[in-house]
Amino acid sequence: MRAAIGDFIQYLVGERNYSQHTARAYRADLLQFADYLEEELAHPPELRDLTRGYVRTYVTWLMETGHKQRTIARKLASIRSFQTYLQRHDLVSEQDWGRLAPRQQQRTLPTVLDADQMALLMTLPPNEDPTGVRDRAIMELLYSSGLRVSELVALDLEHLDIAEGLVRVRGKGNKERIVPVGTIALEALDRYIREFRPLLIPPALRRRKFSPLFVSKLGRRLSVERVRAMVTGYLRQVSNSEHLGPHLLRHACATHLVERGAGLRDVQEMLGHSSVTSTQIYVSVASRRLTQIYGKSHPRA
Repeated sequence: MRAAIGDFIQYLVGERNYSQHTARAYRADLLQFADYLEEELAHPPELRDLTRGYVRTYVTWLMETGHKQRTIARKLASIRSFQTYLQRHDLVSEQDWGRLAPRQQQRTLPTVLDADQMALLMTLPPNEDPTGVRDRAIMELLYSSGLRVSELVALDLEHLDIAEGLVRVRGKGNKERIVPVGTIALEALDRYIREFRPLLIPPALRRRKFSPLFVSKLGRRLSVERVRAMVTGYLRQVSNSEHLGPHLLRHACATHLVERGAGLRDVQEMLGHSSVTSTQIYVSVASRRLTQIYGKSHPRA
């Protein structure tokens, strides 16, 4: 089974163009399932050992060990994808597995910062420090264009067109899209690139073409982990939400667009969602916020 998991991961990356981050998540989910089966079977699991019954007992075990409903749903989705791959390659039959129905979960709406919180957030990075100016440019771009943090750290200078107000992004499935960048974000980016980015790049790298848009104090491309930690640190100063991270800026971008009349299809294209269903949650968020405002403001609410 473990060898088949390895083949499946190679298939996701090589043929389906999944990112390394997504592939690692699938691998972790499936290897955890394999470890569970090995414990239950007392021997390394084989493909013939994979049955719907064991999937059900695995889900029960996940619930008993305190895993959240969303996490269980994701792990089950990984197993279903693996099942589909095995069936298409005639490695198992549907009769062996049956059909694994998606586990129903309660839909939770994302936390969204309001416009005042976003404005405050942008004032926190030091305004005359190279890393502070860089940090603000990063957060302005995340909020203005709704980028995923993995998309942001992959940007090179050539991907940003300040004159046209556009950024070229390569997202999930290696799909490219062109996303608008707002005026305030463009001003922050222009200042960072012209005045402060050169200060972060060592002289040896300045003499040759070095294209990462966002760089560290050592002049290296910033990692997803570094940006996540940086943004989370600033967010702690404006929000007491339990779940903080760069994704909040993406949620804020989408929600504020919908609140101000942007069409779902336009927001879908901007965010790089493959289905408009993923974008519809921001309508629910906007409706919830409107209800809260109504409740506080209307004399007969």
